[in-house]
Amino acid sequence: MAKKKIKKPRSGKSWRDWFSWPKRKESRAAREEKREQLYRRIKIAALSIFLPLLPAGLVVGFFYMEKYVHARRAEAPVYGSLEFINAPEWAFTEGMKKKLSAAAGGGQFELKEGIADAVGQRLVELPWLYNVHVRTTTHNVMVEAQYREPQAIIKTSKGQICYVGLPAPGDPLCGDNPDEVNTVFVLDHVEIKKPPLIEIKGFADKMAPSAGKTWYASDVAAALKLIAALRQMDEKVSKEKPLSSEISEIDVSNFNAKQGTSAPQIVLRLRDGKTQVNWGAPMGKSASQLEASDIEKLTTLYTFYRENKNTLLNIVAFIELRHPKMGIPRPQ
Repeated sequence: MAKKKIKKPRSGKSWRDWFSWPKRKESRAAREEKREQLYRRIKIAALSIFLPLLPAGLVVGFFYMEKYVHARRAEAPVYGSLEFINAPEWAFTEGMKKKLSAAAGGGQFELKEGIADAVGQRLVELPWLYNVHVRTTTHNVMVEAQYREPQAIIKTSKGQICYVGLPAPGDPLCGDNPDEVNTVFVLDHVEIKKPPLIEIKGFADKMAPSAGKTWYASDVAAALKLIAALRQMDEKVSKEKPLSSEISEIDVSNFNAKQGTSAPQIVLRLRDGKTQVNWGAPMGKSASQLEASDIEKLTTLYTFYRENKNTLLNIVAFIELRHPKMGIPRPQ
């Protein structure tokens, strides 16, 4: 009888358990999908961190960009020329250009912070200008100011030639009562277009102040007021050929009757070297001296001028304006 085979009890492990077989790999498409999902999750996380920091990052970026631009400028500075806005025509000369450039500190300036203030502070010291305003652009240093225009010339006791004039309304030299204060400005002699041709002589204060100083000289101020009136008449009556251009000097030696009451206080001398115009008392003071009014004097003088074909030269030796013809003046 055949023996039955005795089955050995199983140990609990099969041959599959004794050997480790690798698991089956995922498909390529599945792996790509997981990678995309992971990328999207990381990107969202990154954006959630970056977006709140974006404004700060822009500020920091602009800060470094500005530092870079300033660094580049420091390496290669930009220069601009001096330019004067609304300058009067008489100031367009080489002499005045050199004067203004020297006062400003040069003709070319580095266009950097603070240069406008520096140029303005220098130009304020120049007596030719007032109400000075300076600004810089990307190309120039722009200067806007008002100019003191010369109206006559004087010669000091040292032989120095200076310009003089009366402050215009708005000039800081006017003070609170410009009509009551005999304020005269003094300027150094510089080449200008259409320079004043009338010289004031015989003024009392021979020690005239240096250029740029205020001068309280009533006799010089009286002569300048008369010159201003003559030029206003020229504009209205004889603009094409001004009468004032025929006057060479105004003599104020007898101002306030220092040399006598019979002689005229103010005398005009013409360019022919022989004609004298006896004006008389300062403007506004004619009535107190029983003289013709300022209006009558101007009317008489310009009528004679027009009747002689717009000239006073080489006609008579004296032109007397003091005696009234339009009534008896009363003292005021």
